[in-house]
Amino acid sequence: MSLINFLNKLNRYLVLILKHLGIWTLTAMMLLTAIGVCLRYVFNSPITGSFELVEMMMALIVPFSIVFCASENGHVQVDIIVEHFSPGVRAFFVFIGNILSLILFVLITWQTIIYIAGEYKSGVTSAVLYIPVYPFIGVMAVAFVVLCFLILAEILTYIIRVIFKWNQ
Repeated sequence: MSLINFLNKLNRYLVLILKHLGIWTLTAMMLLTAIGVCLRYVFNSPITGSFELVEMMMALIVPFSIVFCASENGHVQVDIIVEHFSPGVRAFFVFIGNILSLILFVLITWQTIIYIAGEYKSGVTSAVLYIPVYPFIGVMAVAFVVLCFLILAEILTYIIRVIFKWNQ
């Protein structure tokens, strides 16, 4: 039980960090876009590389948002059929979905880490500002690791609940 408590505390802390990084990145992206538009129309001089920066910021915001949404159980669920089942059967379907999600995101994390190595070796940079691409992919991988921790905590919580019910 202490492992689950530790994992939940760690998850809350990591999600909080990613949430605030996402908020500040989105704010910077919004300001960069607004200032770029103003400079383009007022002084006819846009910010060089602003499009690249916005693309890279978006690569951070999307995985951070996925992690936050998962921590709040805010993903869309289609439960037309499942809503007619008993709560135990519904919980089992959620458990199976979490197992499949964990497998999927472990594979995504693994492939993202392989992708980081390839981008680092090749030295790929952005076209205008020459910003290396691999750190942004690395941050995405970190977000996917946090997502795996969230899903793992849900799976372990379900297993503990089932074992606790069987022992009563």
